[in-house]
Amino acid sequence: MTAAPPLSVGNGIHPDAKVHPTAQIEEGVCLGAGTRIWDHAHIRHHARLGEECIVGGKSLVAYGVIIGNRVKINSNVYICNAVTIEDGVMISAGTL
Repeated sequence: MTAAPPLSVGNGIHPDAKVHPTAQIEEGVCLGAGTRIWDHAHIRHHARLGEECIVGGKSLVAYGVIIGNRVKINSNVYICNAVTIEDGVMISAGTL
């Protein structure tokens, strides 16, 4: 995986974070070290993801969401706006 344009390291994206080329990362998003964003995932503006998180394919993280460290969001998950998810949580595929 590589960073999808216009994503750039240093604008809240840790150099060890990986983003699939088909993923959408909006302005003001912060991704922690070791975080992985998979195919066709969409991270809305000003969401913050901690270290070693996984966002599965076709998932959406709405604006203003705060996600702790080591959180796994499986594929086809919708996280609505302004939610906080604590460390170590796993969210099953297809959860709305």
